[in-house]
Formats: sequence, structure tokens, C-alpha cells
Amino acid sequence: MNVLAMDTSLGALSVSVRCGPPSALRRADACEVLSSGHAERLVPMVADVMAEAGLEFPHLQRVAVTLGPGTFTGVRTAIATARAFRLATACDVVGMTTLALMASGAFASGVPPAGRLLMIALDARRGGLYVQTFAGDAEAPLGPPVELTADEAVASLAGRPAAVVGSGVPHVIDAARRLGADVVPCSAPDTPSAAHLADLAPGLAPLRDIVPLYVRPPDAKPQIGKSLARSA
Repeated sequence: MNVLAMDTSLGALSVSVRCGPPSALRRADACEVLSSGHAERLVPMVADVMAEAGLEFPHLQRVAVTLGPGTFTGVRTAIATARAFRLATACDVVGMTTLALMASGAFASGVPPAGRLLMIALDARRGGLYVQTFAGDAEAPLGPPVELTADEAVASLAGRPAAVVGSGVPHVIDAARRLGADVVPCSAPDTPSAAHLADLAPGLAPLRDIVPLYVRPPDAKPQIGKSLARSA
């Protein structure tokens, strides 16, 4: 299957392509640490990776994206691009949440140690963490993605031993020490991997509606009483 995968949800931009038959699969990957400018860099990076893999856009069969949570603009960048590719090429679009993709990558690399839950914790700024906890594999979450403080994240484990992965690790470990909880840090990437998403994409169900996942409400609020009345 000819697959393009993209992630723009957090502090990196990554793009991956898998194409050709299984016996002669071609792979191309690119990743940049990027705190801003995802929208400007994404399409040029896609073009470069597609060219490296020798895949032309009319032959694209599936696009995979991370759906969030993450930065508001970052999440929307990859999703809007996936929608455009589907419109232009009639390809399928598939997706995974940021936290589930990171959990899948951690489990694939042997994290967590036996007998521990896996908590993915991303620093959401302003004292919050995007958190989801898994038991056994990425398809077995103990609940939906939520925004919690570090203390709340540790309390949500209800005394069960866990390993934590993600940019929120220092906050969770500090809270675990204060609360006397059995939580250990694990070495794993702090951002989702488009390369891993590309490997998983053939087994994901196509999405009819490509909807971003926002755990935190948008900061922008409508100004009450400031709107103009519509003309009849």
C-alpha cells in the first residue's frame, strides 16, 4: 500500500512514506524539531519525502495523520493537508490520537517494564498535562485523553505501579515522589512518530470525518455584545 503519514501536533514535524509491494517496500522519512512554522514546512517536506521514495501523488492510496491532542494550529495543519490530499487524489485518510500513537511506539520498543501501566503525559503548559493511561497495549486505554495536573495524573493511577513517557515526565515524577507513588520514567520519544504511524496505517480503518481532538477548549472566546446585528 502506498502510504503518506504526517505529524504536526507538537514540537516536531515528521513525514513518512511507505510504498511499493511488501517484497520491495520503499521507505522515506523526515523529521524536524520545530516549535512553530509547521504549516510553512509541511508541504515542502511532503514533496521531498515523496520524491525520495519515488511515489507520485496520483498513486497515493492512504494518508495517515495524528488527530491530537496537541497545539491548536499544529493539529489542524496536518488534518487540513490530509483533507486536501483526499479531495485531490480520492485516497483514504486514517488517523490516531497523539497519545495512542506514542503508546503504540512505546509498547513496540519494550516499554513499560512488566507489571506496570503505561502513562503518556504531554506538557500542555499552564500547569496542565495531556494524559492517557494504557494497560497491555495501545488498544487498551483505561480512559479517554484528559487534561490533568501532575498530582491528578498520579492520583488517577489509584496506587497501581506505572511507567510514564512524554514531555510531562518530570512533572509526573515530581508529583509521584511527593505522593509516594510507584511511578518510573521510561526512555522513549517525547513526540509522535510519523514513521511508526506509516507502519500502522494499512491496518487502520478509514475515517469518514477527519475531526481534530482538542482536550482543552480554545483560548479565543467570542466577545459578548460586540457582534453586529445581521441585516434582514
